[in-house]
Amino acid sequence: MRAVAEPSPTVTEIPCDLVVFDLDGTIFDTHTAMEHAFRAAFLKARPDCRAVPIEDLRRHQGRPFPEISRELGWPSELPELFIQESRKRIHDVRVFAEALHLIRFLAEAGVTLAVLTGKDRVRATELLRHFGLSHHFPLLVCGDDPFAGKPNPEGLRHLIEVTGSRAAATYYIGDAPLDRRCAREAGVNFLGVEWPSQPKLLRQERGYRPFTDSGDIIRVLRGRR
Repeated sequence: MRAVAEPSPTVTEIPCDLVVFDLDGTIFDTHTAMEHAFRAAFLKARPDCRAVPIEDLRRHQGRPFPEISRELGWPSELPELFIQESRKRIHDVRVFAEALHLIRFLAEAGVTLAVLTGKDRVRATELLRHFGLSHHFPLLVCGDDPFAGKPNPEGLRHLIEVTGSRAAATYYIGDAPLDRRCAREAGVNFLGVEWPSQPKLLRQERGYRPFTDSGDIIRVLRGRR
């Protein structure tokens, strides 16, 4: 994955309490699968539709889908159809190599890991299980849990509380402005990522440069940058 292997970590080398990951665009490349599923679901809900509102979906990416659907006045059956179509396309999803390297490194260091995502729990757990990552993430806050969706910090604060972590020693890793706002509202550190081939969502944030290499994130977590 990289020419020079990272030294084996220890807990003392990673001075943080908790690292929370977003899923879509951060751990998993779901971009193509998600858009294909949305088009298929929308056309089932509105067969006479001439233009599927994919740009509307992109603008709200990261929020729970039922919340987006209600706000934009889409058909009430659309969320369930979208879940069904998404699950059919799990084999079109891939895990980012940089994210996998980071997860394995932090797990070996003994750092507590968790997930905060707008995706519903069924699909979130299914993806983690499919890629053999479930054991790294015993704690998940998902879009259909009883917390307000991102950028509201409720879910992130819940993870901090149940793990006994300190906000100042917690990091949230995500790929979207919504994730950055959530971290800021919760008072935690944010590490924005932009892996190859992904939409450059964080480039919208003036003056913010997302990480493109997991090694750079590890150096930050070690306090060396």
